[in-house]
Amino acid sequence: MRFKYKAIDKYGITREGVIIAQTEDDVVSYLGRLELTPISINKEKLSFIYNLISRFLEKISLEDKIYLYQNLNLMIKSGIDIGRGIEILMEEVSSLGLKNFLINLKFGLEQGKKISEVFSAFSNYFSNIEISIISAGEESGKIEKNLTQLVESLTQAKQTRSRIISSLIYPAILISMAFILLLGIFTLVLPRIALVFKEMPAKIPLFTKMVFEISLFLRENIFIILTLLLIGVISFLIIGIKFGLFKILWKFFQLKIGFIKKAVILKSLADISFNFAILMESGLPIVKSLEILEGVASYYLHKEGIREIREKLLPQGKTLGEAFKEVGVFPSNFVALLSVGEKSGNISSNLTLISQFYRENFDFLIKNLTTIIEPIILIIVGLIVAAIAVAVILPIYNVITTGIG
Repeated sequence: MRFKYKAIDKYGITREGVIIAQTEDDVVSYLGRLELTPISINKEKLSFIYNLISRFLEKISLEDKIYLYQNLNLMIKSGIDIGRGIEILMEEVSSLGLKNFLINLKFGLEQGKKISEVFSAFSNYFSNIEISIISAGEESGKIEKNLTQLVESLTQAKQTRSRIISSLIYPAILISMAFILLLGIFTLVLPRIALVFKEMPAKIPLFTKMVFEISLFLRENIFIILTLLLIGVISFLIIGIKFGLFKILWKFFQLKIGFIKKAVILKSLADISFNFAILMESGLPIVKSLEILEGVASYYLHKEGIREIREKLLPQGKTLGEAFKEVGVFPSNFVALLSVGEKSGNISSNLTLISQFYRENFDFLIKNLTTIIEPIILIIVGLIVAAIAVAVILPIYNVITTGIG
């Protein structure tokens, strides 16, 4: 069972977290060994809202995972007592999610559980591939090597995420500044001009009248509009997470928007090949590896193809190369290198080469997309500002020409 606890440490600081234990007495006893004085211990209520909030407040970030795997690897290599090593880590880390997991890891190991068993209990923090690689390492006696591979895998994921974020920062700043600029123009500048022209006898063009009416409406209802917008965004996020709307929208974008489709395919191929290499080296059965890869694939056709290979083609006695070729959703160079690796016994090294190739192509595409997006945003903002300027200039022109006439 999962118990939510609140306790005070020896420094008087309040600590909160979750411990997986059989009874409440086990939790009290364990907190005592950690020099934590319990204030309250309750069975955790796993409501949707709680899960949504805790996902952000108690999450374990990619950086936390890399740090965790590096230190676990160091403990095992150096021969240090893992329990003592975990205690040292608990004093150093600041992440609530990681600190809570370390408490559970130490508690689980004291109860005689395997490391992978504790990780499995926190599947909301750790992916299926991470848990499987750790489990395979424990079973094969290669946990040090597998932890090293996990660090490498997560480091690559971190680098990819950093490239995407850095590529999107400037366009995001442009869009934000443009939104603030247009909001200021429509709520502060245009309403004053609109009131001036309403008192003039000159005829106002229809386009200008529409712009003025929109600006007056925004000024009078700005707080209501922003509140409704905020509620709408929050509702959209909740519905998207709870009912899988985001997955449906993401699949739609992959189908309809060419550059998104291409980027997703490249990233999916890079992730599949890199993680497949790690799983093969970990000694996991091919069917189990494919089951995990189905969750790794970003592109929905790759997911469906891997599922077909696992459920239909491999049971028919086909080789990996034949199966990947038959589903028809993987590029010929991917299939060719996989087939060659299968025949030569170098599948892992060939898959690593494939991963590097697709990763480089993905990075190149993202860089080019950023170069294209930035001027498009500037052009759109410029056209909107120009339209507003024309809307203001037209009635002024009319007044001038009327006065001259």
